[in-house]
Amino acid sequence: MAEIASLAADTGSRLFSHIYISRAERLHARTAFAAHGGSMVRYLASLDLLGPELTLAHGVWLDDDEIGMLAGSGTSVVINPLSNLKTRNGVAPIRSMLDAGVNLGIGCDNCSCSDAQNIFQAMKLFSLLPAISDPDPATPWAITAFDAATIGGAAALGLGRQVGAIAPGMLADLTVLDLD
Repeated sequence: MAEIASLAADTGSRLFSHIYISRAERLHARTAFAAHGGSMVRYLASLDLLGPELTLAHGVWLDDDEIGMLAGSGTSVVINPLSNLKTRNGVAPIRSMLDAGVNLGIGCDNCSCSDAQNIFQAMKLFSLLPAISDPDPATPWAITAFDAATIGGAAALGLGRQVGAIAPGMLADLTVLDLD
């Protein structure tokens, strides 16, 4: 990881990694990263990898402390609700991440662990799944999912100044939906 961090810094590249996809991965981190409090996030922090140039996928088993570290550093997380359900890995703590201020994007993962590459299905699950663990009728609402799929996703890719919003000077592909 240290060599990857160095290479990314030398080339001005962004870093993308999976984190805590499964409960087993979270449990393994307790021993593999014991020197870092059993936390992959603390390990990444020790390498100075946390920050706006890092995007983590999944984050299903992040704890509140780690979520706070990600929010404070500007690290993005891309939620992949379809694949996390298909692989029975759990539901990411979406509401906790939103409340902490983590930039969230929405992804569909790949076809081998998600039956559809349909961002609308992913957005719907992003909005509905938090009610499983927290029935409080708070966010995320549909607009929160829309923001994560557009502005949040663009920021997670390092493209926040180029795409993700309909605004002067921004690149855009527009889709018009006929609701009738």
